[in-house]
Amino acid sequence: MTRMSEKASEHSTLREQARNQPPPWIPLLQRLTQISPLWGVWKNADVAIASHGDIDSVSPRNDRDLLVDEFRRWAAEHGMAPTFTCSHLPGSFLAVAVRGRELVELQLIEKAMFRGSTLFDAPNLSSMMVMDDRGFRRLRPGAEALLLLFHMGLRWGGRAAPAGLRRKPIVEMMRGDPEGMLAATRVFGSAGDAALTLATAVLGGGWDRSAALHVEAWAGVRGLRSPGLWLSRGRYRFSGGRYCSMLPVLRRGRRIEGDLDGWIDRTRRSHGS
Repeated sequence: MTRMSEKASEHSTLREQARNQPPPWIPLLQRLTQISPLWGVWKNADVAIASHGDIDSVSPRNDRDLLVDEFRRWAAEHGMAPTFTCSHLPGSFLAVAVRGRELVELQLIEKAMFRGSTLFDAPNLSSMMVMDDRGFRRLRPGAEALLLLFHMGLRWGGRAAPAGLRRKPIVEMMRGDPEGMLAATRVFGSAGDAALTLATAVLGGGWDRSAALHVEAWAGVRGLRSPGLWLSRGRYRFSGGRYCSMLPVLRRGRRIEGDLDGWIDRTRRSHGS
């Protein structure tokens, strides 16, 4: 083997080793924090940074272009290409980079949905954000846990979702930051007391179905007043996989199987780059 081919093989090995590591998220999160005063990670920051998860953030619509441009610069700096954007998920805008066969995803939530209505946006959560020791903005743990309780721990009809409740340390986070938990009940408006009642029951090892039903009813009524986003969410749930090549891959673990070049070509035609 010639010296040139040895170097090429060594570089290829180093690139593969780098791809086996989680994406280097922290420099990007620091930059996004500086760019947008209302941007912040709303859940699962530690998991995403330590593994191959996505970044779930909230951001104002007016800052979208700046945030996506910074994502593209970051991806290019770390050899991730091509990059795509996707607006097919109602209420969210996705910036995605291809890293080998892995999709690296930054989700910018502009309107978070719950039971057919908008539950929160970036301004709603701004007072509950804190600076992480690593230099980026994130939702304080008690507030994150309360929102995760309704995001993962509640099934339709006010029923508990035990598997969802076990997936995250929701109880521990609420217990460790009761002020943050209480602050997050504000996003539920007139159903805030019911949200707190449910959280209190969960902290005590139980469940309060009537409180959960109260919150669901509140969200349903709000959704009927603003049906546009609710309808777009319904269209996505029933047919999103047929018109978007990216979302099914993201749902299945963010790994592209089969013909990589063919997938990139299809996605470039449907999403641009």
